Amino acid sequence: MASLIALALLLALVTAAVAPVSGAPPKRELLWPGEGTDGDDGLPWLGSPPVRLDSGGSAAAVHACGGDYVDVSSRARVVELWNRAGSNSAPDMGWSGAYTGCQQGDIAESYRAVLQTRANFCRSMAGICPIRLVAARKAEAQFEAYYQSLNRIKTHTPATDLACGPGSPFSASTIEECGKSCLCRGATGLRAIDGCIEDASIGNEPVGHRRCLLCPASREGGLGAVPGQGTYPYSGADDCWPFTVLYTLRTEYGVKEMRDGFVAWPPPGFVP
Repeated sequence: MASLIALALLLALVTAAVAPVSGAPPKRELLWPGEGTDGDDGLPWLGSPPVRLDSGGSAAAVHACGGDYVDVSSRARVVELWNRAGSNSAPDMGWSGAYTGCQQGDIAESYRAVLQTRANFCRSMAGICPIRLVAARKAEAQFEAYYQSLNRIKTHTPATDLACGPGSPFSASTIEECGKSCLCRGATGLRAIDGCIEDASIGNEPVGHRRCLLCPASREGGLGAVPGQGTYPYSGADDCWPFTVLYTLRTEYGVKEMRDGFVAWPPPGFVP
């Protein structure tokens, strides 16, 4: 009899544990520190992932990189790569534009190069070839970052009739490039690249930004950034968010070198 009573109590506890709760669903845990505050503490608000990853470049760009990636089974090699390419901080952005007069400007090449190095550090760790930045793509990414920041938007399909849209470099191709870009609002410098790899915002469970950055076939692209103006939470009439855009383009449909025959993050081996 005592055993039957104990069994009945156990079943009651299990039923209570799995029974649905009436009323509003429980609040979902934030996947990113500061999430819901859109860039609080310097963390980027990524939004939805790029939506047009399959558009590519010309076949003439196909080439192999000859295994230009790190052996993650060697702790010494990983530490060497990290000390050489992964742990550096970004220099001053050196933005030459202004939020008046539709002056998108440009950023210092030294700043852009450090962010490119961080992106390629992650690609090397994942066992794929580096990505190179080309002039035309850099200009497109710079305009994207400026346009989104100026108009206080974050979208892969921006309207062309907002401030500095009409009569600007904005075109149908620029809209398409927005669809291929990682849009990082609220962060600049290395934090923007790290944010794309972590890809932790709600709605990014399929890690589309990480997949975009670590796509073996993506071998060229552009990077643009603006520092924003004002202070967090950037709610003033003249405030604009810091913004970083990383635009990647699939060019290597015939050559997809992968150290392990697949891409994983974190990779199978030593990781800083």
